[in-house]
Amino acid sequence: MRGLLLSVLAASLLAAASLGAYVRPYHIVVDIDNVASTGEITWHIVDAENSQVTSVIKHTFPVGTERRLVRRFLQEKLADRMAADTTTFITINESEVPATGSGAVSSVFGRTGAVTATTDDYSWTLIGSKPSTFPPDSHGHSIADSTGLQTALDGKSATGHGHTVADTTGLQTALDGKQATLGFTAENAANKNAASGYAGLTSATKLTAAQGQEVWASTDLSDFTAKSGTGTTILGATIATPATNNVLTWNGTNWINQAPAGGGESENIEKTTGDVSNSTTSFADITGLTFTAAPYTSYVFEAWLIFQSDTATTGIKFSTNGPASPDVIVVQTRIPISLTSVTLGSQRAYNTGTASASVDTINANLLAHVTGILRNGSTQGPFTIRFAAETTGIVKVMTGSILRYRAL
Repeated sequence: MRGLLLSVLAASLLAAASLGAYVRPYHIVVDIDNVASTGEITWHIVDAENSQVTSVIKHTFPVGTERRLVRRFLQEKLADRMAADTTTFITINESEVPATGSGAVSSVFGRTGAVTATTDDYSWTLIGSKPSTFPPDSHGHSIADSTGLQTALDGKSATGHGHTVADTTGLQTALDGKQATLGFTAENAANKNAASGYAGLTSATKLTAAQGQEVWASTDLSDFTAKSGTGTTILGATIATPATNNVLTWNGTNWINQAPAGGGESENIEKTTGDVSNSTTSFADITGLTFTAAPYTSYVFEAWLIFQSDTATTGIKFSTNGPASPDVIVVQTRIPISLTSVTLGSQRAYNTGTASASVDTINANLLAHVTGILRNGSTQGPFTIRFAAETTGIVKVMTGSILRYRAL
């Protein structure tokens, strides 16, 4: 066992000699052999005369503490003791304490004799109880702490500064070569009147003659359904319900489709293809005896109507219907009640008329004659011959009845 033998004289030798007193010496033996493994050292207070241990004191160090540090600690403690007690004379002698282990230390750090530790004797791994990290303390520096920093800052521009155009060499010349903002998308003049380009206009905002050589389809020019049909509107806009043999006619305002004017071949004839019955006193259309009246057009018409009644005391009446608000509608009717007698009537409006009062023979054919003139207004629409029973009973207009009309 490696240890320290501390010989402490408990009284001042000089004081003892002058007083003639007996000084009883004692030894302090400190066992530090276990400090590396257990961190514990033991103080043995030994009577120097009879070598008897008078007391034992234990002291604990961190496990792994080096022996040289323990020695230093003991020396400082004993020095403190000596400074506090001037009547005590202390000497420190290091000697061998009988070992209880396998042998004594023969060298330190590979060296023998009086060995003094150096910084190279301890690697990082041999140092115990050290912290795992070494964070720096928060600190700061002034500009003066850094050599040359103020000079470097003096050579920099302040933040938020500006420059005029003149401060930048050549900038004004470069700007003078740029085009001012247009405010619109520029068009390449090379594309004017060129294929896949754009058409140029004359001073009257019209296309040039060369650009109008293409024959456009009517759908390229206008949408027929969106036209009002007035003034100089394209022809297709004013065509409505075209009929066979219609012609386009200028009526002083528009081009319209209508039956041809004049006599002979310009007349049009419509006829019934089946019997038409009516058992009420309200006027009903005679199917097939109709035509389209064009706006602002005059017509002359006449109808020959074969009719019958199923009751001798039930007569018949005839009238017309057509576009709203005609300028003129006048009608005359001749309705026979027998082979020798007729009922005459006249009308100045649609859906009015004079009725006959009877027939001489039920379900027998008689021939009525209706004539008139229509001067249509601004509305285009169908014009129709109509009929009704004079009272309770069934009247018929027979197959083969005709309507003849022409535009004037």
